[in-house]
Amino acid sequence: MVYAGIELLLFFWLCSLGREAFSTFVSAPDTSSYEAIALQLVETFSLRPSPRTLGYPLFLSLGYLVGGRSYMMYLIVGCQLILNIVLTWGCWRLLQRVAPATGIRLRSIATLFFFWAGMGMAFCLLSDFLAAFFFGVFLYGVLFWRSPSSLLLSGTSLALATLIRPTFTFVPFIIPIAAYFVRTITSKVPWYHIMVFVMFSLTATGISVAYQYIMYGYIGPSAVLAANIENTIYYALKEGEVSRTDYSKEFEREIRIRAGEPYNALSISMQEKYAKQILVNESISHPREMFIFFVKNFLKHIFAPIESVVQKLILLYTSDKIYFTYVRPVLGLMCLAVWLFSLIPPISLENRQLLYYFFTMMFLLYVIGISVITQFQGERIRFPVLAFMLPVMVWNVHHVYGYLRGWGEYRHSNHITFSDCKPG
Repeated sequence: MVYAGIELLLFFWLCSLGREAFSTFVSAPDTSSYEAIALQLVETFSLRPSPRTLGYPLFLSLGYLVGGRSYMMYLIVGCQLILNIVLTWGCWRLLQRVAPATGIRLRSIATLFFFWAGMGMAFCLLSDFLAAFFFGVFLYGVLFWRSPSSLLLSGTSLALATLIRPTFTFVPFIIPIAAYFVRTITSKVPWYHIMVFVMFSLTATGISVAYQYIMYGYIGPSAVLAANIENTIYYALKEGEVSRTDYSKEFEREIRIRAGEPYNALSISMQEKYAKQILVNESISHPREMFIFFVKNFLKHIFAPIESVVQKLILLYTSDKIYFTYVRPVLGLMCLAVWLFSLIPPISLENRQLLYYFFTMMFLLYVIGISVITQFQGERIRFPVLAFMLPVMVWNVHHVYGYLRGWGEYRHSNHITFSDCKPG
């Protein structure tokens, strides 16, 4: 109830600022591309060409159907905030089931931390929150659910997560490994569960590929790789030498020379083909710079602080400079301890805890590794597995506190014994 009250207060306060302020608060640069697909679908019952996968536009279209253009964003954000309460409850249940001996206070603090992170994601009209919600349901199902009805729920959740965000396209390749870990953590995952998960995931990917092929003749779930490659090369090698606009022209010119045709005349598949060639050539020519770029991106995605709604709230009244100079470093330091305790193996070295740690790290490295080519993504990349990182943090903090407490009691006991001793 407290969490719902916090969300309601912030939601109604933002509504009181007016439509324009609310829209600015919840929108991101990519929001309009999702809205355009949803609006055309509702108004003309047709799809428009877009590199976006269809999951989130379909969700937005429900908002348009119910609330129209005037109230769509209020309905969608409200739904996402409700789902955040459900997700927060799931985080609490996960901590109860996986880390029951760590104490209610520590688990409550971890749950509050997750709620704060989820609220920031829910207050944004992007696909990340909804995809993370369904992916979280899937992972929870893999860990604990074994009935036929729950199998359908967790399999459908994986399919929806994949349809919403192409990040999860290759999850079928690691599901068997996850099942190997889970058999010791909770119970054995039946082989037919694995097959159902793979089938649901591949079906969702097939829908995305079919959409891209029909619209662009592109074989893939999302036609964004060429743009990401261009950004990667620019920020790894060209930043500071030429402007972003000038390099974009240079990149297109290089593809045009390789293809022997105008850039805009090439299909997206051909643009991507030559973009990959340029990436390979640049990686061979500048291996150190490219390696450093990917490592930096990887670390940024892992250690990005939970900004939630703090940045947007501050920017309503101040500037970027104040936020990045004074506020973000504080958030970074506050979150750093959480990340460190979440990333180191369980101190107790119990077999069950270690396997859970490997399970979580596998999915963490997957979602970050597959997104390492993207820039300026921050906490949204890590969010799908954040709840599953927190039990590791809770275990480690619990054990460190226990060691410190035991050490303190030992010192106190020895001090008393020494002071009580008398000469002779």
